Amino acid sequence: PLSYQLTEKPDWITITGKNILFSENRGVARTGIVTFTQDESMLTTSISVEQAAGSIGSNYIFTINGNVGNVSWTGVKATGESRSYTITSSKQTIVNGAVEKTDNITYTSSSSVD
Repeated sequence: PLSYQLTEKPDWITITGKNILFSENRGVARTGIVTFTQDESMLTTSISVEQAAGSIGSNYIFTINGNVGNVSWTGVKATGESRSYTITSSKQTIVNGAVEKTDNITYTSSSSVD
Protein backbone atom coordinates (compact mmCIF):
# COMPACT_ATOMS: atom_id res chain seq x y z
CA PRO A 1 0.00 0.00 0.00
CA LEU A 2 1.08 3.54 -0.73
CA SER A 3 1.40 6.04 2.06
CA TYR A 4 -1.03 8.91 2.53
CA GLN A 5 -1.35 11.99 4.68
CA LEU A 6 -4.16 13.81 6.42
CA THR A 7 -4.30 17.11 4.54
CA GLU A 8 -7.42 18.85 5.85
CA LYS A 9 -9.85 18.67 8.78
CA PRO A 10 -11.92 20.97 11.02
CA ASP A 11 -10.47 21.84 14.43
CA TRP A 12 -13.26 19.95 16.22
CA ILE A 13 -12.09 16.65 14.73
CA THR A 14 -9.08 14.72 16.00
CA ILE A 15 -7.56 11.80 14.14
CA THR A 16 -5.44 9.20 15.89
CA GLY A 17 -4.32 6.27 13.78
CA LYS A 18 -7.44 5.08 11.98
CA ASN A 19 -9.84 6.56 14.53
CA ILE A 20 -11.71 9.83 14.17
CA LEU A 21 -12.86 11.62 17.33
CA PHE A 22 -15.54 14.29 17.13
CA SER A 23 -15.45 16.76 20.03
CA GLU A 24 -18.64 17.62 21.89
CA ASN A 25 -20.80 20.15 20.09
CA ARG A 26 -22.29 22.85 22.34
CA GLY A 27 -23.64 25.00 19.54
CA VAL A 28 -25.41 24.83 16.20
CA ALA A 29 -25.13 21.87 13.85
CA ARG A 30 -21.87 21.84 11.96
CA THR A 31 -20.30 20.24 8.94
CA GLY A 32 -16.75 19.54 7.93
CA ILE A 33 -14.59 17.61 5.52
CA VAL A 34 -11.66 15.36 6.37
CA THR A 35 -9.33 14.97 3.38
CA PHE A 36 -6.52 12.48 2.87
CA THR A 37 -3.96 12.73 0.07
CA GLN A 38 -2.01 9.82 -1.37
CA ASP A 39 1.69 10.72 -1.28
CA GLU A 40 2.82 9.42 -4.66
CA SER A 41 -0.16 10.26 -6.88
CA MET A 42 -1.60 13.23 -4.94
CA LEU A 43 -5.07 11.65 -5.34
CA THR A 44 -7.47 12.67 -2.58
CA THR A 45 -10.33 11.03 -0.78
CA SER A 46 -12.64 12.73 1.71
CA ILE A 47 -15.09 12.07 4.50
CA SER A 48 -17.95 14.53 4.78
CA VAL A 49 -19.13 14.95 8.37
CA GLU A 50 -22.39 16.41 9.70
CA GLN A 51 -22.60 16.77 13.49
CA ALA A 52 -25.90 17.44 15.22
CA ALA A 53 -26.45 20.62 17.19
CA GLY A 54 -25.69 20.55 20.87
CA SER A 55 -28.16 21.52 23.54
CA ILE A 56 -27.66 23.52 26.69
CA GLY A 57 -30.46 23.93 29.18
CA SER A 58 -31.27 24.42 32.84
CA ASN A 59 -33.10 22.39 35.44
CA TYR A 60 -34.19 24.25 38.57
CA ILE A 61 -34.56 22.36 41.84
CA PHE A 62 -36.49 23.85 44.75
CA THR A 63 -37.55 21.50 47.54
CA ILE A 64 -38.53 21.68 51.18
CA ASN A 65 -37.67 18.64 53.29
CA GLY A 66 -36.98 16.77 50.06
CA ASN A 67 -40.44 17.46 48.59
CA VAL A 68 -41.13 19.45 45.45
CA GLY A 69 -43.97 21.92 45.98
CA ASN A 70 -45.71 22.62 49.27
CA VAL A 71 -45.49 20.74 52.56
CA SER A 72 -48.27 20.54 55.16
CA TRP A 73 -47.55 20.21 58.85
CA THR A 74 -50.57 18.93 60.74
CA GLY A 75 -50.93 18.20 64.41
CA VAL A 76 -48.92 21.17 65.61
CA LYS A 77 -49.44 21.33 69.38
CA ALA A 78 -51.77 24.02 70.72
CA THR A 79 -49.15 24.81 73.34
CA GLY A 80 -46.64 25.52 70.59
CA GLU A 81 -43.60 23.64 69.38
CA SER A 82 -40.62 23.95 67.09
CA ARG A 83 -40.19 22.17 63.76
CA SER A 84 -37.23 22.40 61.43
CA TYR A 85 -37.05 22.34 57.67
CA THR A 86 -34.42 22.07 54.97
CA ILE A 87 -34.64 23.91 51.66
CA THR A 88 -32.68 22.91 48.60
CA SER A 89 -32.42 25.64 45.97
CA SER A 90 -30.21 24.91 42.99
CA LYS A 91 -29.83 25.14 39.24
CA GLN A 92 -28.36 22.39 37.09
CA THR A 93 -26.71 23.21 33.78
CA ILE A 94 -27.44 20.39 31.34
CA VAL A 95 -25.24 19.99 28.27
CA ASN A 96 -26.26 17.43 25.66
CA GLY A 97 -28.44 15.59 28.17
CA ALA A 98 -25.88 15.34 30.98
CA VAL A 99 -25.64 17.46 34.12
CA GLU A 100 -22.46 19.49 33.77
CA LYS A 101 -22.67 21.47 37.00
CA THR A 102 -25.01 22.32 39.85
CA ASP A 103 -25.04 25.79 41.43
CA ASN A 104 -26.80 26.82 44.62
CA ILE A 105 -29.13 29.76 44.04
CA THR A 106 -30.73 32.18 46.48
CA TYR A 107 -34.40 32.23 47.41
CA THR A 108 -36.71 34.42 49.46
CA SER A 109 -39.07 33.33 52.20
CA SER A 110 -42.38 34.61 53.50
CA SER A 111 -45.02 33.45 55.94
CA SER A 112 -48.74 33.85 56.35
CA VAL A 113 -50.94 33.39 59.39
CA ASP A 114 -54.67 32.65 59.48
